[in-house]
Amino acid sequence: MRTESLGNMAGGALRTGFRAGECGVWGHPACGPRVSPWVLSLRGDEGAGDGVGVVSGKDAGVSVGLSGPLAGECRVWGHTSCSRCAVAGANVPEGVCAAWGVGLRVVSKPSPGTERGGALLTVLWLVAALTAIAFSVATTVRTETERTSTHIEQVRAYYLATGALDRALLWMNWGNGARTPDGKPRFYEPGMSVFNMMFPSGVASVEIIPESARLNVNRATPQELGNLFLTLGLPAAYAQALSGSIVMARSSNGSNAGLPSISPTPGPTFRPRFASFEQIEELMYVPGVTPDLFHGTWSRGPNGALQRLPGLKDCLTVYGINDAYDINTTPAPVLTAIGVPPDLAAAIVQRRMVRPFVSQSELGPILGAAGPAGGKLRIGGNSTYTLRATATLRMQPPAFVSDVRRSAAMVVKFNNNLKEDLTPYWILRWYDNAGTN
Repeated sequence: MRTESLGNMAGGALRTGFRAGECGVWGHPACGPRVSPWVLSLRGDEGAGDGVGVVSGKDAGVSVGLSGPLAGECRVWGHTSCSRCAVAGANVPEGVCAAWGVGLRVVSKPSPGTERGGALLTVLWLVAALTAIAFSVATTVRTETERTSTHIEQVRAYYLATGALDRALLWMNWGNGARTPDGKPRFYEPGMSVFNMMFPSGVASVEIIPESARLNVNRATPQELGNLFLTLGLPAAYAQALSGSIVMARSSNGSNAGLPSISPTPGPTFRPRFASFEQIEELMYVPGVTPDLFHGTWSRGPNGALQRLPGLKDCLTVYGINDAYDINTTPAPVLTAIGVPPDLAAAIVQRRMVRPFVSQSELGPILGAAGPAGGKLRIGGNSTYTLRATATLRMQPPAFVSDVRRSAAMVVKFNNNLKEDLTPYWILRWYDNAGTN
């Protein structure tokens, strides 16, 4: 076997044509055959600098500078590798290159225990990653399960509320003809303000609100509107300007330029039609009507408990006639707006919370104290009502009712003259979500 030397980076002469087993640079006999447990890689232009070698733990012999040597053979020198190299007949310590004269870094061969420790660490990291993934998936599944359960309860409660509305509509249509053995109405009689219904899957409460219990926004005078806004807590100047805005918005000769700028926020995108209001929600187009004023809000009473303050949607309507108001359901601000003294209005509210008025004879003292406004008070409504149902599902003990509630409402007009039309009632409006703020 003949090899050629690539050169002497230490300054030695270039020699070629030496036989196998002989050093091609120095010309001395190579050491005897011996397989070293190290691989000597001599890098001339890489790593830490020229002539720096790295010893690794592979039983492949000495490898100098070039890649791919055969086990036990030197690619540069062509002699069998060994752990020592004799230069000019002198032995050099192991780990020192006789050709370059530089020390070699000796990297110990990894022990079997170190390899097992690395594998164990990898497994531990993998287990930790899989645990984190499993925890994340379990949390997501639990959240989605609870969300789905809540949605199912909402759907069930909604249909329970709509079923209660249908039952209330039938009861009111049947009237007070049927009586229980104790003389009470089996279904409905004028003056009733609520139906409490029991179902196999839950309970529902249906409020009966005559439209005559509210002030007709298209018929109310500016003074009645102003009194209503003052009762709701608006400043006097604001109440006067807002009543003027409503009167102008419902007039056919109004204009956008004539509306006062009293809104604390930029004006609404849609402007009033300058015609009679067809739906009570059109009040939101009037400058100065804020969401809190329209829907109502909450405040703390003298004892610190939260109490709801009614909004315009609770006090105004487009169906009433402003000549008679149901004493059992008319809000206190409306009672004050039509002329009932505030103290008497508060007393009426307290009295009907304990027990509603059921006969006209019970109104005698109140009508006298109310003055001219007493002639507008009566029991029951006309032919148009708002029915608002709130349903709650039954649950297993210890929670016997669900926290989920759904409300639905409708405005219905009963036909009091079946001689001309056999339709018993007409549904004028439907609200899928009729919660009271």
